[in-house]
Amino acid sequence: MNILVTGGTSAVGRVLVGMLAGRGHHVCFTYHRNHELARQLCQAHDNVEGRLVDFTQPESVASLAGEVAQLDVEALVNNAYVGTPMGTHFHRTPMADFAQAFRANVEPVVTITQACIAAMRRKRAGRIVTVGSLATTGQPPAGYSVYAATKAYLQQLAKSWHSEYSRLGIWSACVLPDFMATALHGDLVEHLAQQQLAHHSRLLTPDEVALAIVRLLEGEAPFEQTQTITVN
Repeated sequence: MNILVTGGTSAVGRVLVGMLAGRGHHVCFTYHRNHELARQLCQAHDNVEGRLVDFTQPESVASLAGEVAQLDVEALVNNAYVGTPMGTHFHRTPMADFAQAFRANVEPVVTITQACIAAMRRKRAGRIVTVGSLATTGQPPAGYSVYAATKAYLQQLAKSWHSEYSRLGIWSACVLPDFMATALHGDLVEHLAQQQLAHHSRLLTPDEVALAIVRLLEGEAPFEQTQTITVN
């Protein structure tokens, strides 16, 4: 299967790329800053290629979207996220922060997914997995208003894609991981990890999230029955 993974050098992304490549899939992944890790991923697997894409630049995203047909994308994993989850309290959050998060994390997903669905419609087959967050369910932590709102927007898009295109053999699901102690949380990672460990016996790992995505892509999980999978 030809699979496009955005955010291929993130904690979940790099594990996912390695898993998919090891299972014989051809993987094209996007990256932005981590050039060395991208090079290592490509060197480690003959069936992996990277694309330098800046999600804050519409022309960079459009360039990738224009390559979708050439890449013969059969499955898409929307995994990239620009920024950090932790912000400030809602009443202190400038409107510009919401607008910037939308431009960097929603608009690129729309552009790339539209291109992929156009290609999938011609084949009448395809799979789309969007990585969300458990912050969209229950009570999100203080300071997560921008992040949770952005992820909730993507989650609803993923449901809409399944509703509109499943009859054409194009399935869409959203994976909602619990907290993982990764660089995404920046300087607060240790503090947040201790908070999570107060309620859980251990923390979720990127490997577990990647495996859930692989199972969806390979048909080992019930796409037909649910479009939201929690991983905790």
